[in-house]
Amino acid sequence: MSGMANRLSGCTAARICFRGRESSLMRCIVYVSAATPGMSSEGLDFIVSEAARLNRENRITGVLLHSGGDFMQCIEGPAKAIAETFARINASRRHGGIIVLMDEPVSKREFAAW
Repeated sequence: MSGMANRLSGCTAARICFRGRESSLMRCIVYVSAATPGMSSEGLDFIVSEAARLNRENRITGVLLHSGGDFMQCIEGPAKAIAETFARINASRRHGGIIVLMDEPVSKREFAAW
């Protein structure tokens, strides 16, 4: 995953942090989507701050990239929290055309330090 992120240039990355005990049932989802036309920088700032808050509360780590109106996000953490978070992401009207690139169990976090 980090290789794909490194190949993207001109992106805004949001760091999402949690340091603590891992659940034995971890899941990782990577997806891409398109921002709703006309999204402002304030709208993007809101997404980043709200995601960071919710992800801390739910022990989710990952990375969010935005470039040219498109998003790529990796979220990882306890399987139940990832399912609930991805349901919120799917319901959001701030983006559409979600394509899941990866959805699988993982044994460790790739973005634990983010």
